[in-house]
Amino acid sequence: MPTKQYQRQYKKKKKLAAVAHLGGKCVVCGERDFRCLEVDHVENDGYLEKVPRDSTYYNKIMKDDTGRYQLMCSNCNSIKRYEHREEQQRNT
Repeated sequence: MPTKQYQRQYKKKKKLAAVAHLGGKCVVCGERDFRCLEVDHVENDGYLEKVPRDSTYYNKIMKDDTGRYQLMCSNCNSIKRYEHREEQQRNT
């Protein structure tokens, strides 16, 4: 059974590969620090996914070529979520 340290390193390796696959920087502000980069669902449909946020998730991102995912820093992704919620409230 793999150790926790091995699992952390493996997940980090997968995340770095996914980050590189998605361009390596935030699509909004250009931030490149992988520690604050997040995978964003372009159409805000992440709730439809039933895949856990582990190396399996990163493998799925690496195989996708539909443009469903983009890379955003934590700040820009938070702003997007906030603005999306405001838009939903206006439309109800």
